[in-house]
Amino acid sequence: MSGVFGKRKIKLSVLVGIPVALLLFMSIMMYVSKSYATEEYWFVQAGDKELAVLSSETEAKQVVDGVKNAYVIKGAKVESITTDKDLKVVNKNFKYGESPRIMSPDMAVRKIIKGVKAPKTYTVKEGDTAWDIAEDNGLGYEEFLDINKGFDPEKIMPGVEVVIEKMVPYIQVTTVQTFEKEEVVQAEVKYEDTDSLYEGQTEVKDQGEDGKKNVTLKQKSINGIVSDSKSIKENVTKEAKPQIVLRGTKKRQVANAYTAARSSYSGGSTTYNVPSAAGYSGSGASVASYASQFVGASYVWGGTNLSTGVDCSGFVVAVYRALGYNITRSFGSYGRYVSPSQMQPGDVIAYAGHYSIYVGGGREVHALNPSLGVKITPLGWAHVGPIQSVIRIVE
Repeated sequence: MSGVFGKRKIKLSVLVGIPVALLLFMSIMMYVSKSYATEEYWFVQAGDKELAVLSSETEAKQVVDGVKNAYVIKGAKVESITTDKDLKVVNKNFKYGESPRIMSPDMAVRKIIKGVKAPKTYTVKEGDTAWDIAEDNGLGYEEFLDINKGFDPEKIMPGVEVVIEKMVPYIQVTTVQTFEKEEVVQAEVKYEDTDSLYEGQTEVKDQGEDGKKNVTLKQKSINGIVSDSKSIKENVTKEAKPQIVLRGTKKRQVANAYTAARSSYSGGSTTYNVPSAAGYSGSGASVASYASQFVGASYVWGGTNLSTGVDCSGFVVAVYRALGYNITRSFGSYGRYVSPSQMQPGDVIAYAGHYSIYVGGGREVHALNPSLGVKITPLGWAHVGPIQSVIRIVE
């Protein structure tokens, strides 16, 4: 009996062992097959540089089309689109488990168009301001300061190196297209002479009104930046109405309350010849030239008289009043605001609690304090913070 049971036990072990062995064999085969299995992906390349990986050929081709058409204006007739590097779709296989990072078509297009950051340095030149450097390199003022942490824009000096960063595109797309757009026809300025105003003074009699026109343009651009544009056809839809400006012919008096022949400033025995404003020509440069003659004048808190002393805003008021402009310390009410990057001689510069007159070349003239008086310095020399605004009173 024991022999019979022994044989049955052996048969049972064999029957149980077969499935186990089979399962083990299948597991081994699956592992081996995965080890040798590959997955298919599609790369978008610019020349030999791989820019994005897509999961299908269709998506990869969508990315190529998306990049090429990224700078096409809606409704435009496209004449040609070319790239500086050959954009192509390449198929590659990867071992199972080693797949690359996949992008969506939209994300891939954005990445290729945006480009990559390339750190660069710039050496500050005489007359440079942080505003100018930032704008010239396509950066916002705060963005420029963020890149150059620890840099004091008010202590900018020639020879100092600052960091600028630009996005360098992976590929240049040149687009030639024709499209229509509405443009403003600026009103012509016409002058009328009047003896009710001093020479160099002007006053708007009639603001006029800009017109409009439809223009058909043929435009060539590189990565969206226009390199060539010409008008093919124009159609005026609204005529412009000219602006009428009164121009003064009244002669100025050589001497007035601000142009005494000779004055003595408080705080010392130094005498100062206050220049006449008779040579004022009505330009911002002429304002700057006149203001620059007061270097050494006394600082008096609240003063607005060039004969007895001025403070910072009082100096600006006194200079402009001497030239025939009846202004107060509310400078914005008498001119228009312009970008600091567009500053011209004669413009009023407003800091936090301080004012000056721009004289050109990255310099300003201002009344600083009782010990320094009126002085010409580089922009920001007074260390009163960044420029808050620039007001142009004389065009």
